Amino acid sequence: MIEALFKKNILILVLLSIIYTNNYNSHIINNILPYELSKNSIGIQILNDSNQKMYTFFNHQAWISENLFIDNYLSYLFDNNIDITYGFNLGYGSAFEKQHFKNIIYCIGYHRKKYSEYTYKSSSFSINSIIKLNKNWLSLNSNYFFNNSGNNKIDNYLSFKYIVSLRNKFIFNTGIQLNINNSKEINYLIGFNYSL
Repeated sequence: MIEALFKKNILILVLLSIIYTNNYNSHIINNILPYELSKNSIGIQILNDSNQKMYTFFNHQAWISENLFIDNYLSYLFDNNIDITYGFNLGYGSAFEKQHFKNIIYCIGYHRKKYSEYTYKSSSFSINSIIKLNKNWLSLNSNYFFNNSGNNKIDNYLSFKYIVSLRNKFIFNTGIQLNINNSKEINYLIGFNYSL
């Protein structure tokens, strides 16, 4: 019953999340891998932002059941000061028995950046659709970040990822992350995961 409500209202949620946004600079990732590829994995994600600065995220993802998952990450930089970013996501996936369209995943999260001159606390809501094409996977994700401490600005990203399994244990993914509020901000992602 609840899944039917989400299926009918998904377009409204995506449109509202894109329309009601402002801009601030943050780097947050969602590393959602399909249940069929890996039920439990650890990995590394590298993000190259529009300022040509690279961020490294260490992440863990686990599917608790066929439709419930947790994902967490940690990132740190030691330039002139300490810069630590971490986050936690909890998601629910609606499975579809279609040939290519496999899942819609609804995710809520908490993200924090500490020990930097630019710190924030952020909550997020994201909608992720997963499509399977032969042995390859495509992921389209809309991320909506809100409730930031220090400022009340909101950010929205649209992400696209290509995911492929290598030798059944290694998972490679690459993609782009577009800031809907700031057309100049395009982040590039590359990641490797190991299925436990």
